[in-house]
Amino acid sequence: DSPCPFTIKTDDMAFGFLREEDGVGIAPHLQRGNWLRFETHCPVEQNDLKAYIERSHALIALSLPKAKRMELGLTLQ
Repeated sequence: DSPCPFTIKTDDMAFGFLREEDGVGIAPHLQRGNWLRFETHCPVEQNDLKAYIERSHALIALSLPKAKRMELGLTLQ
């Protein structure tokens, strides 16, 4: 079982098809920028979910200024 609820940032393609899944909706208070909230269960396989979470982390890191990424020790692959 996946912990719920949780919110991730997605790219345009993932946003398009994940928001159609049961229990997944646009995150309240984050309605811009492709944020999705998984409410009651996770309709995504664990391996895929791990990849979405890693991608979410990368998308958020990319939005930070380079100096802040360096300060936080974030490297982009």
